[in-house]
Amino acid sequence: MDIDHQQIGNAFVINSGLLPKMLWIVQTNDVLQPELLYEASVCLSCISAGSEDETLIIQEADLIPFIYQIFDTKYDEQWDYRIKGQIGLIIGNIAGNSNESRDFILEEFDGLTQIFSRLVAYEKDIREMNHAIKLKLEYIQQVKNEKANPSGKTKKVENESLNDEFDAAPPMKNEDIVNDEVSPPSADFSDPSDKIALPYDMELEKHKLSYVRTLLWTISNFYRWSPRPTFHEDNENRFLTRIATFWNLNDFEIQRDVAWLFSYITDISDGNMDLVISNQKALNKIRSYLTIKLDMTKSNYVDVLHPILRIYGNFASGSSKQTDVLIKHNFFDLSIKLLLEIAVPKIQQEICFITSNVLMGSPSQRRCVMLQEKLFPCIVSILLTSESDKVRKEAIWALGALLSEGVEQGDVNQLAENRFIEGSPAFQDNLRYFILKTIQATKSQEFFQTSKAMLKLFKLSLVL
Repeated sequence: MDIDHQQIGNAFVINSGLLPKMLWIVQTNDVLQPELLYEASVCLSCISAGSEDETLIIQEADLIPFIYQIFDTKYDEQWDYRIKGQIGLIIGNIAGNSNESRDFILEEFDGLTQIFSRLVAYEKDIREMNHAIKLKLEYIQQVKNEKANPSGKTKKVENESLNDEFDAAPPMKNEDIVNDEVSPPSADFSDPSDKIALPYDMELEKHKLSYVRTLLWTISNFYRWSPRPTFHEDNENRFLTRIATFWNLNDFEIQRDVAWLFSYITDISDGNMDLVISNQKALNKIRSYLTIKLDMTKSNYVDVLHPILRIYGNFASGSSKQTDVLIKHNFFDLSIKLLLEIAVPKIQQEICFITSNVLMGSPSQRRCVMLQEKLFPCIVSILLTSESDKVRKEAIWALGALLSEGVEQGDVNQLAENRFIEGSPAFQDNLRYFILKTIQATKSQEFFQTSKAMLKLFKLSLVL
C-alpha cells in the first residue's frame, strides 16, 4: 500500500471509532469467524506499521496477551497461518518502533522467548515446506522444458527462490524505507509460475512460508536495538544453531533476515562473536554466501550479502582471533571478485571498512592484505568513481590504513611495482580532488589527519 494512503486509512480507522471494534474482534478470538479475525488483524497490523504514535496506540491497547492466545489457537487450515502471520507483524512492528517499545515486549511479555518457541515448533513443517518448494521448482522446470523441448530432454533445476525480488532497502517497519534496516516480510508472495497447474496444492505452503518469514523478521527486530537481548548462557548456542538451520530454506527473504540477525548478534560483544565463530554450522553458512554461484546482478543476492559483510565487519573490528576468521575464509580473495562484479555502494563501503580494520591488525594479518595485488587498485578506482561520500570515506580510511606511518618502505615499493601508486598528473589531480571533497563532506579532524598523512605518502600536496 502507498504510504500516504496507508496513513489516511489509519487515521480514518482511529478517528472514526472503528479501532475499538477491531481490537474487540481480535480479543474475542472467535475461531468460528476466522475471515473476520483475519481482516481485523490486517487492519491492526497496518496501524502498527504506521507512524510512531500510531504504533504506540496499538502497543497500549492491551493486545499482546490476546496475540499470544491467537498464536496457540488452531483455526481452519485456510486461515490459520494467514491470521498468525498478521498477528506476528503487529509484534514485529512494535518491536521495531523504538528501543522502549522493544523493551516493553521483551520485559512485559517475554517476547523473544515467545516468538522463538513458536518458530521452533514449526521446524518439522519448515522441512516439509522446503521439500514442497523444491518439488514445485522441479515441476515448473519440467513443464517449461517439455514446452521448449518436445523431444523430452530436460535441464537440471538450479536452486532459486520462489520469490526472489523484494525491496533492496530493508525497513524497520512497513513504511520506513531505511538502507541499513530489515524489511518486513511480504504478506504473501506472487509467482508467475503459479499459473502452471501443479499436482498438489501449494496455497498452504505459501502461507506457512509467509508466517515463518514474519517470525524471523520479528526476532531480528528484537536485536536491532541496544542493548541486545540475550538468552540464558546455556541456551544461547542452541538459539544460534536453530536460527542457522533456517539458512537451508530455499527463500531469500528468510536468508536475508537470518543474516541480519547474525549481524546484530555479532555486534553485541566479543563473547557473542566467539559464540558464532564456535558454531560451525552458522560459520559455514556465513562463508557460503561469499562463494555462492548466483547471478551477481540480482538484488536478492546483494540484499543477503550486505548483512553477511556486516558480520565480517564485526569480526574485523574485534579481537585478533576474530579477525583471523576472515583470513581463514580467504575473504580478500573473494572480496576482489565482489568489488569487480558488484558495483553497489553499500557492498563497496563494507569491503573498504573491513580492509581498513584488518590493515590495522597484527603484522601477519596486514601482510595477508598487502599480498592482494588487485585489491587496492579496486579501492582506488572506487575512490575516483564513486558518487557516495560514505563510500569514498571508507575507501580513504582503507588507503590511509595501508599507507599509515607504520608502513615499511618495502611495502611502498611493492605497491609502486604493482602500479598501485601511479605517477601521472591526471591521476594525482583526481586523487587529490576526491580526497578533498570527502574531507569537506566528512568534517572530521581525525579523518582530515588520516587523509593528510596518506597524501604525504602519495607525495601529493594538500591544498585546502
